[in-house]
Amino acid sequence: MRSLSADNLRPRLDGAGQPAELVPLVEQFNGLLGRLDLAYTQLEGFNADVSHELRTPLAILVASNELALRHPGNFDMADVLSSNLEELHRLTGIINDMLFLSQADRGATARRSFVPSLAAVVERVVEYHEAALADADLRLKVAGDSTGHFDEPLLRRAVSNLISNATQYAKSGTEVEVSIAAVSDKEVSL
Repeated sequence: MRSLSADNLRPRLDGAGQPAELVPLVEQFNGLLGRLDLAYTQLEGFNADVSHELRTPLAILVASNELALRHPGNFDMADVLSSNLEELHRLTGIINDMLFLSQADRGATARRSFVPSLAAVVERVVEYHEAALADADLRLKVAGDSTGHFDEPLLRRAVSNLISNATQYAKSGTEVEVSIAAVSDKEVSL
């Protein structure tokens, strides 16, 4: 047990030859080690993915700024700023997704409050995406409504992710529909 650490969770206790009353404890301890090892492995993978995702927009921002500062006569500063703004929006989206995932993973501790209209929440998110939807030649329709207790910031982030995906992948000239319906007293379909 002394050899175990965050970097070394692979060894397991040997339950062979132990008194019968200790075997379940050894098995539970080994199960715990397995769950911890899996959690650390997933966290390492997540960190690697995030680092990779953040590296590209940061590299683009650094390179474009360096080039524009070194050769200001060769660049239209409005174009440079516009390009940088796109990358900053991309970074903001990545960070918001990371925060959303970290909060969603703690779903049991989500702060829920009464939301009188899911349609109103969706409409506020749609307003944020209006320009992107127009650029993609998409129409968005909200059908139905419901109420309930939700973690509204997480809900807005999830809806924003869905609308962002629709904006990116939907066929130009089509309509995206967000349907809201109560399934039961404790469940809503969105």
